Amino acid sequence: MLEPGGILRAHDRWIDLAVGPYAVVELLVRRFGELVHGEEIEAVYLRRGGSPRTSARKAMIVRLRQRVAELGLALHNVRDRGYLLDWADEDGATRPSDRCCAS
Repeated sequence: MLEPGGILRAHDRWIDLAVGPYAVVELLVRRFGELVHGEEIEAVYLRRGGSPRTSARKAMIVRLRQRVAELGLALHNVRDRGYLLDWADEDGATRPSDRCCAS
């Protein structure tokens, strides 16, 4: 569940996020278990003050992937299309979603 102030909670764990990554997570959580196109992620990241450099956005995604993994979530790249956020199993693979993370 997303909370004001940049907090993402799942079960009994939480992480805090900066404004740009929080905006990306907000979009991914709204569409939990669905593909979110790269252009959509780029647009929301830029609107919230993220860097226009491709390398900066890629680095943000890498860090975001690591952070959400702490909550038992998996952020997957769908080649040449976008990203998908879902629950992860113990090996980091996506497992069937019960959509309980969406706010």
